Amino acid sequence: MGFLSYNDLRFFEKIVLKSGNMARKMQQRGFSLSRKKDLSIVTDADILIQEYLYRKISARFKDAVVICEEGFEPDINLMDEKKMSVIIDPIDGTAMLTMGLPFWCVSLGIFDGFKPVYGFIYSPACGLFFSNDDGNAFCNGTVIKTDKSLAPESETNVFFASEFIKDYDLAVVGKIRNLGSTALHAALVAYNTKSRGIAFVGGGNLWDWAGALPILQRAGADVKYMSGKDIDFSAIAANGYRFLEVMLAYSSENFEQARKMIVKRQRSFY
Repeated sequence: MGFLSYNDLRFFEKIVLKSGNMARKMQQRGFSLSRKKDLSIVTDADILIQEYLYRKISARFKDAVVICEEGFEPDINLMDEKKMSVIIDPIDGTAMLTMGLPFWCVSLGIFDGFKPVYGFIYSPACGLFFSNDDGNAFCNGTVIKTDKSLAPESETNVFFASEFIKDYDLAVVGKIRNLGSTALHAALVAYNTKSRGIAFVGGGNLWDWAGALPILQRAGADVKYMSGKDIDFSAIAANGYRFLEVMLAYSSENFEQARKMIVKRQRSFY
């Protein structure tokens, strides 16, 4: 028996699948959008999905801490080392959703105190559902294992969050990709036998990564700060749930092997 029971995991699987299908229908028929204080886009789908997940989870797990992206306030519903936390990104890739593109997902991560243990990522328009249990990671119900021997070549992919493409260069052959969804980027690194993804450079807030972190670990991939430091999730919580450095998810055997593929760009003033 793991941290959650088989029935608990099926519960999360069911509500994530349902919420993704709800959002997909909204994408097809249209919705309204507005801007948050940071000028990022939020839609009716973000709000509806978040409310649905929050209601379902809070009803079943009354003592759990439930942290949501939309309307987030860092001083409310704080993570606790003695409690389960459920971290929701109702739509990761909202900009893609609004453009009618498929590269978005519903992402949900479950923490035991400050340890990521389970993740669920559903991209209905891409036909991809990632999850994990206490032993394995899955894509569409099939066990996935990261191929750590995958070598950089002309068709391998290194994913970059848009804010970091200008800061780093590839020191190896391969393609630079940005699909617009942090959770999908990270999950595709875990599933590199399909995606040919060998690394993802990103950052942001805990909810951007929460669903992907357990999947990466169960598949056999890993994630560290670009400096090489391990991630202290209690420090993330104390930092308003924002990561302290640039992150590197990687599928290679070790961190240094991955980091040497990505180099800091030299600034030019001409």
